[in-house]
Amino acid sequence: LNSYTINCKAGNQFDYTIYADNPVNVSFRNFIINYDPEMLEVVSLCAEAGSNHLTTGIVSGTNINILQYDPQSGYIKFKCTSDTILKNIVNVIKFRCKQDGKTDISFTSL
Repeated sequence: LNSYTINCKAGNQFDYTIYADNPVNVSFRNFIINYDPEMLEVVSLCAEAGSNHLTTGIVSGTNINILQYDPQSGYIKFKCTSDTILKNIVNVIKFRCKQDGKTDISFTSL
């Protein structure tokens, strides 16, 4: 489990990049992100999609499959459909800060 503290300013957006230390067999892993929905909202579950993607299923034009997304509890679960990733980047999730303050985002892969 990796946890990162974010210094939020209401209205600001930022990209949360998920890297794979070892991209081999990345398609066999589930990636889980937890965040505080009182502090953050998801703008896009996959910034690579080129639009604000907020639904489950395979993200068109990418190797990302959003398995679960619950904005009320701050839970995202996704997997790659291929072991081919660039620069060890698995996915980029775009967030918007709802209010000023510090908050944590946690990430794990299973």
